[in-house]
Amino acid sequence: MTCITNSLKVDNKNNLLFLTPLIATKEVLKTHTVHHPVEKIDGLARDQFKILNRNDHGLKDLVYLNNATTTHKPEIVLEAVYDYYTTHNFSVYRGSGTHHDQISTSIYENARKKIADFVNALDSTEILFTSGVTESLNFVSNTWGLKYLKRDDVVLLPFSEHNSNLLPWRNICEKVGCTIEHVKVSVCLLKNGKVDLEDLRHLLESRKAKILCCGHSSNVVGVVQDLKTITKLAHQYGCYVLADAAQTVGKVKIDVQDMDVDFLAGSGHKMYGPTGIGFLYFKKHLLEDLEPQKTGGGIVKEVTFEGCEYLDAPYRFEAGTPPIAQAIGLGAAVDFINSVGIDKIQGHSKKLLLYLYEKVKDMVTLYNFDPKLERLPILAFNVEGVDPFDLCSLLATKNIITRAGKHCANILHKTYYCTNTIRVSLAMYNNSREIDIFVDALKDAIKTLKPLNGAI
Repeated sequence: MTCITNSLKVDNKNNLLFLTPLIATKEVLKTHTVHHPVEKIDGLARDQFKILNRNDHGLKDLVYLNNATTTHKPEIVLEAVYDYYTTHNFSVYRGSGTHHDQISTSIYENARKKIADFVNALDSTEILFTSGVTESLNFVSNTWGLKYLKRDDVVLLPFSEHNSNLLPWRNICEKVGCTIEHVKVSVCLLKNGKVDLEDLRHLLESRKAKILCCGHSSNVVGVVQDLKTITKLAHQYGCYVLADAAQTVGKVKIDVQDMDVDFLAGSGHKMYGPTGIGFLYFKKHLLEDLEPQKTGGGIVKEVTFEGCEYLDAPYRFEAGTPPIAQAIGLGAAVDFINSVGIDKIQGHSKKLLLYLYEKVKDMVTLYNFDPKLERLPILAFNVEGVDPFDLCSLLATKNIITRAGKHCANILHKTYYCTNTIRVSLAMYNNSREIDIFVDALKDAIKTLKPLNGAI
């Protein structure tokens, strides 16, 4: 495998620091002795996902391995959304005095409480509904960041971050102090996919770091970061921590009090809930003095010609008619995940990932895959002499759905890898039979594509 690695780099404005990535080749991976389970691995609650049991609309024999992009929805979620629209289709907090309004408001707020309990927030008022993780991260940068970042402050990000975490901070850094060189974005080194704590400590000591924006797990690398240790270290230097948990909520146990993170963003559609809904957990004192970035109905106690008095958080930040049905669907997704059990979901994911790893490790080039680390069921790889997009497209002709590209992690690929990757990402409903189908199709695709690319 040929791959470009970078030593310390600083651009002409001294903005981004890229530290040398560590790349695990196939030779390194072979040092790991992992024995995959030989027994059949069934999917969890697979019968609850209607889309996986259809034979129409081109869905026959669907093998869906793109769950880091979005997950399918169980019956309980679909029914909750349908029930709201057909039984309780009334708005919330609109004071019409009807019994139906009260029911809608109660169901909607109960969904907020379910999420608060799910991540172990102190109470439901620490949960802000958003359209998803992207909006949550933009919200923090455009409210908290705009108010508290100063010209000589630094925002820390690992280079594994999704563009939805990187770009909002790059944007706000350009606004605060007029030029980005006054609010630098530094990049923490990864070691085997984990944030290098010594490198992080060095950055915290040497730079005026105001906030660390860290993914709980990369959508490419898949390793689960030790947010509790990272946050404890950051707090020692007065640095706040924002966790992007788009990939982990619903897949691993989240305890915001134990982690002690200041902000945590979660996605609905990646945890078996509807699209168009997500949440932001926040420590309440961090938002008390902030002005809403979006204004409108439903966020004020009083409005006069001279000004207005806003509601307390989170309601001051939820202007307009909220995504009621989506929030209710997200609450149902929490119920579903709890009914299956996080520990059971995690155990299933680990077994299935190791099964996949053993099947493909000698066929593909993997990147920093250490099976001993806590990780999500995500495997990004390349096949020498085969374009990832060609491979992904050929698999799709057999109704095997993967993803090729940079996965919205451009900095990671430019610094850590040497090209695009193809990614397989699993969910609770996947099973070993689907892995076998994928592996057989992968072998056939490699035989087909390698000669076309002149690498026989």
